[in-house]
Amino acid sequence: IFYVLRESNGTHLTFGRYQETIGILYLQNTFDVIDNEVILFLPHLLLPQRIDTMTTLRFSWSLKCPPSMLPVSYRTGDPVKEEKRKRKRNHYRDSWFRIWKNLSEMKGLKDLTVELDIPSDRMSEWTVQELEIAKSVTIPDDFLLVLRGDMAQRMRGRIGGPNCRTY
Repeated sequence: IFYVLRESNGTHLTFGRYQETIGILYLQNTFDVIDNEVILFLPHLLLPQRIDTMTTLRFSWSLKCPPSMLPVSYRTGDPVKEEKRKRKRNHYRDSWFRIWKNLSEMKGLKDLTVELDIPSDRMSEWTVQELEIAKSVTIPDDFLLVLRGDMAQRMRGRIGGPNCRTY
C-alpha cells in the first residue's frame, strides 16, 4: 500500500508500505487452464516459487490419441514435409510426458483436477498402461482424473495412486 501526500507547495511525496500480494494470488485462487501449452511451458512462464504456491488447479487437456499410437507418417517423397511430420509426432509424445512431469512437480498443490478431453471415437484406443503415468502425481491431497463415457467405466479404480480418484 502506498500513500501519496501533497505538500502545500504542490509537490508530491510518496511513502508507505509495500504489501506482498503474490501469496494471496496463488494460494487463494483456482487456476483454470484449457490450453495444453500453458502447463507444458509453465516452468518457463512463472518462477518456481510462484508455481509452488499454487494450491488449486483445474486442467482440461485436449488429446487426439494415446502417445503410443501416434499415426505413422506415410512417405510423401518430400523430405521437408516428412521431417515436419516427424517433429510434430515427437512434440505430441514429448508433451504428454512433460506435462505430467510438470504437474507432478507442483509442490504446493492440494487440489488438482485433470480432465482428459478425448474424441469419443478414439476412447477405445486408450489403455490402463497409457494412463498409469497419472501415478506420478503424488503431491496433491485430492487429485481427480476426469474421463468420459465408457472410458471412465473401464479405467475407474485401475489407475492413479492413493490420492487419485477417477470420475
